[in-house]
Amino acid sequence: MPMTHTHTYVELEISLAAYKEIRAKLWAAEYGHCFVVGDEDEHGTGPIDMSGIAVIPAPYTRCSQCGSVIHEVSPGRYECKCEPAHG
Repeated sequence: MPMTHTHTYVELEISLAAYKEIRAKLWAAEYGHCFVVGDEDEHGTGPIDMSGIAVIPAPYTRCSQCGSVIHEVSPGRYECKCEPAHG
């Protein structure tokens, strides 16, 4: 039996990068039922009904040299203010 979505939802625009990250994590966790079928745009991206799912920030690490937050810029590649290529 197919999963049903909430009857209504509000669309909150986010960056395409954030959308892709959320989509990938939901697919990896086998939450395919969150994807609203039939409302996709010309790029194949459509609403994600995240009822019951809360978004939290990922843990972050501070650079031991300068104290700034180290950001993952690509898988396994990290950067901060003082060092352009940690990892």
